[in-house]
Amino acid sequence: MCTPYQRAVPEKSDYAFIVLFRGMAALLVLVCHCVIWAGWHGIRNFNAKIAVDVFMIISGFLMTAGAHIRNREEPLYLVQNWARFWLRRFVRLAPAYYLSLGLAVVLGPWFLGGYREWQSLNPLTWTGTTVYDPARIDYSITNILLHLSFLVGLHPTYSFSTFLPDWSLSLEMQFYAVFPCLFLALRRGGIYHRVATYWNVKLRQRKFG
Repeated sequence: MCTPYQRAVPEKSDYAFIVLFRGMAALLVLVCHCVIWAGWHGIRNFNAKIAVDVFMIISGFLMTAGAHIRNREEPLYLVQNWARFWLRRFVRLAPAYYLSLGLAVVLGPWFLGGYREWQSLNPLTWTGTTVYDPARIDYSITNILLHLSFLVGLHPTYSFSTFLPDWSLSLEMQFYAVFPCLFLALRRGGIYHRVATYWNVKLRQRKFG
C-alpha cells in the first residue's frame, strides 16, 4: 500500500512560485550592488545579505525537491548516482564561470582599470577601503587554481581576489559535495519524509483546491 508521500510525486512546475522568489532575491542582490558601486547613498538600500540568505535557503529547498523528483530514476542511495549528480551540477556552473574568469584574467588591465576609474569619480566613498581596492588584485597561478577548483572559499585571503562576484560559487560547490550524504541522513532520520509529505499535501491542495 502506497503512502501519501509515495503517491504524490511533485513536478518541477509545482515549484515555479518558489523559483520566482529566488529570482527576486537574486535581483535584490544585483540592485544593492548597483547602488553601492554607483554611490547612490541617498537611496535607502535593502540589506543584500538578507537577500543572499533567502537565495541560499530557497536553493537548498529546490535542490532537495529536485532530488526527490529524480528519486525513482536516479536514487541517491546508490553511490553510482552521486557522480551523476555532481557532474550535472558542475556542468551547470563551470562553463559560464570559467568563461567569465578567463575574460577577467585576460582583460585584467582594462577590467580592473575600469573599477579604478569608477572609484576616482567619488574618491571619498572609497577612502580606506581594502576589499574593493583593484590595486591589490593579483591574478597569480595560486589564485587562478583556487578559483578553477572552487576551493577559494576555504582560503579567506582569496575569497574576493578576482573582482568577480564568485565567492558564493565555492560555497555552493561545498554544499553539492555533501548534499547526497545530507539527503540520505534526512531521509533515514524521518525528517525529510515529514517535510516532503507536508509539501506534497500543500501542492495537491493548490492543484485541486
